Amino acid sequence: MFYAAFLIGLMGSLHCVGMCGPLTLMLAPKGSSSFRYYFGRVLYNSGRVFTYTLLGFTVGFFGESASFFVSQKTLSLTLGFAIILYFLLPEKIKNKLANLKIANSYLTKVKGFFGFLFGSNKLLSQFSFGLVNGLLPCGLIYAALSGAFLMTNWYDAGLYMAAFGLGTIPLMLPVSLGFSSLRLFISKNFKNLIPATYLVVAVWLIWKGFGFDIKNLYTAPNEKPAVECKMQ
Repeated sequence: MFYAAFLIGLMGSLHCVGMCGPLTLMLAPKGSSSFRYYFGRVLYNSGRVFTYTLLGFTVGFFGESASFFVSQKTLSLTLGFAIILYFLLPEKIKNKLANLKIANSYLTKVKGFFGFLFGSNKLLSQFSFGLVNGLLPCGLIYAALSGAFLMTNWYDAGLYMAAFGLGTIPLMLPVSLGFSSLRLFISKNFKNLIPATYLVVAVWLIWKGFGFDIKNLYTAPNEKPAVECKMQ
């Protein structure tokens, strides 16, 4: 299950580069210490993965509770088809959803943190930059959290999101180090990459959903029904 999360992160990192790649320009530029520069970039990416992991723990806690009332099969299929449905919506509706007042208010606060950390050469600041980066509204992260929501317990959900975050490193680390040619290539093909990455996640959720067996509506994952009916 975790290898699937890593692959989703790896494929989805094309989306991450297009969306978050420009933010790396706000990180401290290369100074006199090469070690500090490279280690700072590693800390930045570590901060992102740490935030994803915490989000996974949180979502997993609620998912574990929800599994007592709704089957994992239903949840997985619903989430998968919901992602596909979103991309079939007219652009006007998508724009309205993206510009909800509460979303804009949240984004403004997150940008305020970025402004506070802008250009700081402190290693803790670069780690914090990554922490805040992981909190940015992002459809790909929400899609990955859908998979974490289906885990059987909260710590597996956290590990799932950690694997997802690690999958983004192979592309995001070079971009944060200044590989502008890679960022330019992905930016040019960004419109085509977005649907492809989300479609992969949606297909995976649907495929996973059809693989679940419905045993008992009120039975937690990997547990036997509390009440068994026996013939007299």
